[in-house]
Amino acid sequence: MAPRSSLAAHCMKHDELAREIAATAFPDVRITSVLARTGKSVLLCGKTMTRRVVVKVLTSDDPVWRQRFASEISFYRNAGVESPPVCVPQLLGVSGDGTAMLLEHVSGDPLSASRHRSHRVAGRRLDLCLESLSALACWRPSWLGSADENFSDKLVMKAEDQAARGALTSADVAAMVKLIGRVGSKRQLAHGDMIPTNCLFHGNRVFLVDWEHAGLHLPTCDHALLWVVLHHRRDRQAIAASAQAARGPRAAAFAVNRLLLIAREIRIHQEASELASAASVLRSLGQGLASLRVEIRKLL
Repeated sequence: MAPRSSLAAHCMKHDELAREIAATAFPDVRITSVLARTGKSVLLCGKTMTRRVVVKVLTSDDPVWRQRFASEISFYRNAGVESPPVCVPQLLGVSGDGTAMLLEHVSGDPLSASRHRSHRVAGRRLDLCLESLSALACWRPSWLGSADENFSDKLVMKAEDQAARGALTSADVAAMVKLIGRVGSKRQLAHGDMIPTNCLFHGNRVFLVDWEHAGLHLPTCDHALLWVVLHHRRDRQAIAASAQAARGPRAAAFAVNRLLLIAREIRIHQEASELASAASVLRSLGQGLASLRVEIRKLL
């Protein structure tokens, strides 16, 4: 683990780079603070003469993340032409080299302030979020392309990789192969990264943000990720009901999605063992995986 001083210096360097890129791309914007940062991008808060804005800056040279960033810009542009059935921030501008985007600032509270949550989500917020995800899954915009013909094979490869890393077993992979066969070719538009911090509540409106993973996925993809990261039994029951995955191909898809995603989260937290919350999250994820395996045995 890197010393805290080195980590702080690294973050400061990325923040400075992001501010420089934002100042060059959008000279009329006065940057006021850093909202968030990851290893690939920095989210800046700023102001123009008339409104608050957000500048998202790509700080990674990785071709994969450059493609994701371009996909997110494309989604926002398309959403401006053909409005989605969910609330999304308005795209206000893009830098010439495509490494920065200017977005409407959305003031709101996230579904949860952390990626994983053990306590039940209060009020109707989870229901409102699930309603948005279901509406999105039914949307068929004219610009939506066709699904990757090798999509199922890639899912199996992901499962095999997780098994090689110890997050899944060979029996898990074999079960997933059978379940994928039941899903068939059905795909749906999904946000693709529906963690609680990407669902913001502003009054009675629900805004979904961070669309870099949006595209055609197995049905119930977004519901499955929420099921994985929201650990309370009642929340998971509500998510499963909203996914309409009691039986048939949707049940198979819901199981496949959850198996892959819970394995990913287990690996992430194993590799981040220095985090204070890692041990408790891993225990909860392990319990979730055990219950999911019971479900899968019943499906098979």
